[in-house]
Amino acid sequence: MIGRRTVRGPRDPRARIAILSLVWVLLGCVLTAALCFIPLFIAFSGPAERAAEHVHVVDEILALDRHLWKIALGMATAILGPIAILHRKTTGTMVRFCRVFEQVGQGSIPRSFSIRENDYLHAEADAFAKMLAELGERANAIADARDALSLEIKLLAREIAREPSADRHPWEARIQQLEGLDKELADAVSGIAREA
Repeated sequence: MIGRRTVRGPRDPRARIAILSLVWVLLGCVLTAALCFIPLFIAFSGPAERAAEHVHVVDEILALDRHLWKIALGMATAILGPIAILHRKTTGTMVRFCRVFEQVGQGSIPRSFSIRENDYLHAEADAFAKMLAELGERANAIADARDALSLEIKLLAREIAREPSADRHPWEARIQQLEGLDKELADAVSGIAREA
């Protein structure tokens, strides 16, 4: 199609979110380490005549080195914990939305849509479920109207068939046209189906 672009991301957005979260945690750890160690290394690079100060700076560097991993682990937990919770409560819901979008795109309208009780996006999921129900009702109404139309065409064709051949000739072409339209409508309606 002209003018329509399809943007495709990774198949599983959860992997992308996890990788980005890890990158941010690592950047935070490197920045924290830089902020802790750089001033000490600058103080250490001063004149050599102050050996006692150098010993003190080295002791501080070693103490920070021993505790830095605890700080980094605490930062990782503080950053990744809420991200993991948010990820679980939103990404799973979005994956459910995408699966139903694909089903509807293929012509299958699910009867219901729900998300886990503890997930976020409940208002959106409720609105989506309502939309699916209305879409299903409309699809059913169209299918019912198509069935009624098909029945009427068959009844009309039977009545015309009872007429003398001279009187039914103009109607036969019209019946064939209506049957053709009925077939087109049947093909269109068959592409939309409610799941049982």
